[in-house]
Amino acid sequence: MKNINKHTGLIIYLISIIALTYFGFFPKGRVWGINIWGYFELLLLFGFFAIFSLLGFAVFIWGEKILNGLNNSSFKITIWIISLLTFCSFIMLRVKSYFLGDGYTILALIASGNPLMEKKRQLIESYSHIYLYNILGGNGVGDAISSYQLLSFFSGILFISFTIYSSIKLFEDLTSRVLFVLGLLSSGYMLLYFGYVEHYSMFSLSILISCTVGLLVLQQKVSKWILLFLVPLSISLHVFGVALVPPALYLIYKGGKIETQISKIKKLYLYIISAVSIVAILSIFIHFYLNDYFFQISLVPFYTTRLTQEGYTIFSVNHLIDYANLMLLLVPGILILLINIFRLQF
Repeated sequence: MKNINKHTGLIIYLISIIALTYFGFFPKGRVWGINIWGYFELLLLFGFFAIFSLLGFAVFIWGEKILNGLNNSSFKITIWIISLLTFCSFIMLRVKSYFLGDGYTILALIASGNPLMEKKRQLIESYSHIYLYNILGGNGVGDAISSYQLLSFFSGILFISFTIYSSIKLFEDLTSRVLFVLGLLSSGYMLLYFGYVEHYSMFSLSILISCTVGLLVLQQKVSKWILLFLVPLSISLHVFGVALVPPALYLIYKGGKIETQISKIKKLYLYIISAVSIVAILSIFIHFYLNDYFFQISLVPFYTTRLTQEGYTIFSVNHLIDYANLMLLLVPGILILLINIFRLQF
């Protein structure tokens, strides 16, 4: 079946704009993924609605013609204009309050002269801020804010640059390159590059690099052994980088000497090795789950435990609603994407 048509795409887009406007008036409740307009003045809210609605119709009318008319020169100009505007927005619209995460606590700790914020689960990112703070002079909260803003902006520049580089390496046609860049630069995680005071800006950049390099490995355009450097780097920036380990191991294993050697092993031995590996992984998981409160709190449980608040389990209604909010924030065009995938499959 054909890809999603323009009319359906426009309708879904306008529904999204209407939802953002509606929850701008009613921002309370579990709508944190789509209520961002509720924190602006009423005039701006209506202005956003008008501007983005007109933008939708403009893309509907002229978008295909513009994309089809792209050449290498116009592609470069378009991409760099988008990049420049994005980077300028990092600075001009930088965060001025630090309520998200542990912002104010982190600033107070790093400015105290005895920061205890260098946690093992985010080692390199924490120490990077401490070192930069000292380089800037180490004079109180002002320098602490500057250290976070500078690393945030710098990570944002690298994010934009690597996104452009990846689009060129991954795709031959200019339309796919533009859509790839716009898709990555319009996600909610871009907020991390607006001077956000937390320890995720460098980590999110490492995730982008690891994932796009993984795609390039699949296309056999780069060596898979690069992942042996990138994945540990992500983990050292934040422990959640361990999520990259299984796909990295698969890419290293697939289509190489390791796969060939393993294919020669008797199935019985493979079953034994697999069983031992599963038992070892489960043992490590159970050990940390029983002995590490951070590990327990980081995972949403399948069932109610003594740490569960308000019945918040993995299949609870509140968690599913929060997950939907997260997806809408990270992938604003997810409804169009899902419908398109459905049509392509069926």
